[in-house]
Amino acid sequence: MEEKNIKKKIPKVSSRMPIPEKKVKQKVDGKLENGQVFDTMEAFKVGWEIFKKKPWFLIGVSLFVPCFDLVIDGVQKFLTINESASGVIMIFILEVASFVVGIVLGVGLIDIFLRVYDNKSVNFNLLFKKANLFWVFLGSTIVTQFIIFGGMMFFIVPGIIAIIALMFVSMIVVDRNTGVMEAIKISWAITD
Repeated sequence: MEEKNIKKKIPKVSSRMPIPEKKVKQKVDGKLENGQVFDTMEAFKVGWEIFKKKPWFLIGVSLFVPCFDLVIDGVQKFLTINESASGVIMIFILEVASFVVGIVLGVGLIDIFLRVYDNKSVNFNLLFKKANLFWVFLGSTIVTQFIIFGGMMFFIVPGIIAIIALMFVSMIVVDRNTGVMEAIKISWAITD
């Protein structure tokens, strides 16, 4: 009964994705109905067309995060050579800062990629625009990982089901600005 309520809460979103020609019978509320088959090649074609619109920006923004990590690693290695008490404290501070900025950049990347897909304007400032989602994003990541770990403890198959069912949680948090449990419910309903 609760699943039906969850499905009703998910708004229909129009997509510019091409409709696959293949049809399949699928269960909807216990009844078999015609549905669409996910076409992997069509998804790659659409992704490639979107990438071609802003290739240098997407490459640049995607390389920014690893470059940031390389700089932090270089500073940490320099401080490790020093081996002083202040060096250890600085390494700890850098680790915490790297963790926080990494999450903020992850949220920003998801936001940019979703905006590019929606054909909205993008710039590098968007990497930090949704920093207010830090705690929700962190919480959703932790809860999702616990659910997956718990599923893996029960003969692996429930863990694989959890991985598939929860794959959209982070995108839902960023795109719809939801809470942790709401994002998990929506992701579960989408992949049902």
